[in-house]
Amino acid sequence: MPVVVNRPVTTHFYLCRHGQSEFNAKGILQGHLESPLTELGKSQARTLATKARKWNIQHIASSHLGRAQQTAEICAQSLAVDHESSAHLAEREFGQWQGQSINNFPEYSHFQQHCYQQLDLPAGNEQGYGETTIAVRQRMHNALHSLARSRQHIIPRDHSDKTILIVSHGDALACLMSLFTAPLLVNNTHGFKLTFKQNTLHWGGFID
Repeated sequence: MPVVVNRPVTTHFYLCRHGQSEFNAKGILQGHLESPLTELGKSQARTLATKARKWNIQHIASSHLGRAQQTAEICAQSLAVDHESSAHLAEREFGQWQGQSINNFPEYSHFQQHCYQQLDLPAGNEQGYGETTIAVRQRMHNALHSLARSRQHIIPRDHSDKTILIVSHGDALACLMSLFTAPLLVNNTHGFKLTFKQNTLHWGGFID
């Protein structure tokens, strides 16, 4: 049973990329397009759930896109916790680039090299379709703040902190990462940890 307390609660976030999707396997830029998990992706999600048992996960939040929801649902069933989805945790919207193979795609390669420094550089094409890095990381940042504050005065009796698993996407996670350290695209079901304390997110390092 939960207990009501008056002091602030520290929230630990484990942020992970979804399992391998069919588009991942084919080297296709997904963005907001739908692509289900491969059998390998489902296996990766089960492995993530096993690993997450030692993190004392109390809740799971994911992107609303299918590949992230599939990964989160596998974890939620294994861990016996609730799962919610949110568009604020979705992948970057890549405009007209979505659905294209990233092989021999110089526009996307150039964008990847510069988008975390030129935060207002639009994805998709030169007319500005698609999201900027600053837009993606702001919605991700806001989503975590909202989750940390949600029912913040209620904690389990046997645990002083909240611990939430976030299932999102490679580029979206890199955008958020750029607030704390040099961003990189993490592998499927890998990620990093953030801690929300005193109304601020703090970098907690990479997780395998």
